[in-house]
Amino acid sequence: REAEQKRQQAEQQRREAERQRQIQAQREAEEARRQAQAEQQRREAERQRQIQAQREAEQKRQQAEQQRREAERQRQIQAQREAEQKRQQAEQQRQRENPAVRRPETSTIRRN
Repeated sequence: REAEQKRQQAEQQRREAERQRQIQAQREAEEARRQAQAEQQRREAERQRQIQAQREAEQKRQQAEQQRREAERQRQIQAQREAEQKRQQAEQQRQRENPAVRRPETSTIRRN
């Protein structure tokens, strides 16, 4: 009877140990799954960050290009303005030096 009792006790202990082992295995599997998920999220966040950084860099590049073009356009407009001013100044200078050439009607009025 004692031997039977001991056998049952041993069996019960064995079953309890097996149950504990399974619980531990489940916990570890759950932890591993959680870590894998966290790692995946981290990777995805990093990927999104890189995409965003590339997008921003491209935008900056385009803006810089646009500014460069605009500056070039302004420079050309300024150059044209200056050339026109020089031309007008030269014309005025020529008229001062030789007023008769300016407009025939004024020169005829002066003669009268």
